Amino acid sequence: MPTLTFEPPGRFIFRCSFEERALAKTTGFRWDDERKQWFTELFVKARDLERFADDRAKAAFYAASQHVAASRAVDANVVIPCPDGLAYLPYQKAGIAFALKIFNHKEAAHSRRGVLIADEMGL
Repeated sequence: MPTLTFEPPGRFIFRCSFEERALAKTTGFRWDDERKQWFTELFVKARDLERFADDRAKAAFYAASQHVAASRAVDANVVIPCPDGLAYLPYQKAGIAFALKIFNHKEAAHSRRGVLIADEMGL
């Protein structure tokens, strides 16, 4: 039976028989010839094989879904300094709070060394 597992910091590993390799190929996993295993760093590709996930992979899926939900926030209860007479709009505060959370969370699968918010002007 195929299995999908998660290896920090952000690699999903799919183990299957030679006959079941089409599952990995059609989902978009890549073959690591050195380790002899199928892998992806992309949550959306791994999610297609969720039915084969072990507990670690399920926990990674849950964390990633929480991350996506946080990225869609429209308000945040944070105090952000700004010039006198000005104030951030609720969605701006949510974006700043999300960026700070990502920037400061070093051990998460989705952590990065920097943050870029690239919304179109006027959003």
